[in-house]
Amino acid sequence: MLGQTASLPYQRDSSAAMAEAGGVDLSRKFVSESELEEKRKKRQEEWEKVRKPEDPEEVPEEEYDGRSLFERLQEQKDKKQEEYEEQFKFKNMVKGLDEDESHFLDEVSRQQSLVEKQRRDEELQELKEYRISFRFPSALSAFICSFTHPFTPIHSTKN
Repeated sequence: MLGQTASLPYQRDSSAAMAEAGGVDLSRKFVSESELEEKRKKRQEEWEKVRKPEDPEEVPEEEYDGRSLFERLQEQKDKKQEEYEEQFKFKNMVKGLDEDESHFLDEVSRQQSLVEKQRRDEELQELKEYRISFRFPSALSAFICSFTHPFTPIHSTKN
């Protein structure tokens, strides 16, 4: 059996397979009118299955593009290239910062950090004072009262 060419049931003639699939036999250089008519009938039958009432009764003709394969592929390539360039168009429009702008932004950032540090220091100082007031409430109240009470003499005067 090895070495012999056997015809298996699942192997077919390529032209018969192409004709069944609706393709064109590439070994021939022309298509007959009867083959074109068969294709039109098949398309019409398929059209009748999917046609809506507002669609025409006749199947629309396939558009014929007389350009060469190279021209069609080149057009697709150009479209993809244009889409790619459009996608990155705005990215290329952004320019970098020059040295003066960079120094200015550094200075603004430094000033903001100084203001923020100052604010944090003030908050910490206020927290410390608040905590001290709870640790030594009597001393603080005596200290405050000495300044606010009118009957408490600050200095004793002897004449």
